Amino acid sequence: MKAYEFPAKITPEGKLELPDVQLEDLPHNSVVRVIVLVEEQTDQEDEDELDSVADSLRRALHEGKMGQTKPISQLWDGIDGD
Repeated sequence: MKAYEFPAKITPEGKLELPDVQLEDLPHNSVVRVIVLVEEQTDQEDEDELDSVADSLRRALHEGKMGQTKPISQLWDGIDGD
């Protein structure tokens, strides 16, 4: 058995959309197996993301307690509205 790998996507209608590929070495009307692999976010990635948010909030709280703040009038300095 020979394996082929190529990217595909799921359409908004939930259908598998395959790229236009030519499998010339296969006989026409061959029976094939299709395996769909979907990348998922792992529990560890979820935990890492929550840890990152928690660290950011801790840092912001510490900076506020230490008086390391900027006047609200300066918050938008340097940010373009375009």
